Amino acid sequence: MNREMYNKEMYDMLQSHKDNLKKHKEYLENLSKIPFLGGRPERETIIDENDIINLKIALETSKNFKEFLSLV
Repeated sequence: MNREMYNKEMYDMLQSHKDNLKKHKEYLENLSKIPFLGGRPERETIIDENDIINLKIALETSKNFKEFLSLV
């Protein structure tokens, strides 16, 4: 492999890494735009023991997670 081919190969590899880093940076910047990652929202009501028991019952009696979500 001559020096010119090696330099081109290294340049292409660095460009590829640079493009990947740019994609990852954009991805991480977009994460901050997702509402649930901004912190816990203010609660309108207090969750009491009955609510927790009802959630546990729904979770145990559901066949799958999708069904559980439809129950709550």
